[in-house]
Amino acid sequence: MRRRMTLILIAAIALTCAPLALAQAAGPGGPGGPGGPGHGGDPFARHLFPPEQVLAHQGELGLTDEQIETIKQAINRTHATVLDLRIELQRVGEQLENVLEPARVDLDQALELAQRAMGLETRIKAAHLRLAIEVKNALTPEQQDRLREMRPGRPGHRPGPPRD
Repeated sequence: MRRRMTLILIAAIALTCAPLALAQAAGPGGPGGPGGPGHGGDPFARHLFPPEQVLAHQGELGLTDEQIETIKQAINRTHATVLDLRIELQRVGEQLENVLEPARVDLDQALELAQRAMGLETRIKAAHLRLAIEVKNALTPEQQDRLREMRPGRPGHRPGPPRD
């Protein structure tokens, strides 16, 4: 019964957050990971660039030292923010599991914890979106055009880092 209730709550959270997932600039593994830019049905992917892709092609794109430093700083800020949020999300998730465990569940407490968890998930998604926007803003229009040409399914696309 506990497992079923947990699964129902997880499904409810997933359905509630589904619209936010479309706007997420990064899936698991950061931007460009599954669900991130360049993958699946993300309607914003064509406008944003995974930091990993940008840095993997830095020579080909002609990134300046200043651009690389700007992108690295944005990545480091995002990782620090997301780590703190994920730790808090884990703590809230454990609290929610404990509230769901008894035969009778305190509905108000369960919903309050679920709202906190969803709020943390929203903040994580916003941090990833912010990173993707900061990366894009660090690039020139020409560099952005070159990255679009490198996307999978585009003529002349080469997967992976540039070859020497």
